[in-house]
Amino acid sequence: MLSKDEADDLATSLCGIVSDYPMDDPTVVLQGCADRLAADPGGPGRAGLVVILTATTPYATSGRIEAPELLVDMAAALRAARETLDADACDGGHPHADSAAWDAAEAVTVGAHLLTEEGKTSLDPDEYDEEFDLPLEAWICPKALSAIAAEGVATLEEGLQRMTHSL
Repeated sequence: MLSKDEADDLATSLCGIVSDYPMDDPTVVLQGCADRLAADPGGPGRAGLVVILTATTPYATSGRIEAPELLVDMAAALRAARETLDADACDGGHPHADSAAWDAAEAVTVGAHLLTEEGKTSLDPDEYDEEFDLPLEAWICPKALSAIAAEGVATLEEGLQRMTHSL
């Protein structure tokens, strides 16, 4: 788990990446996230890192990153996380995070804050603002995370294919 300050710094860095104004080296930041997820794909950081990696796939596959090994590592980490998820464990009694509906900057911010205890508390169903946010259960739902991870893997594989064909 990260401290609140570390999560805030990560969120700022990731927002720069998804907004196409990176303040830090995107390859280093995304590799760090992929490595963290790969090291503990079923651990407490799984939800946040799956959201982060999937939300950053459009940038990672846009041609701005010239390191195919990063895309390979991101996809491998998402696959490993997906293997730890039981999509049938969801009863459907809550909203689901859906990458088609999210704002990438908001998603990476939520993802970074899911890496802290304080961040998870802020998404508590009793605390969140329904008009703008999803509750914690929507972000940690195994069914939603499995679908999000699968989407991330597919996008990364397509991007890797384009990247290797242009080399």
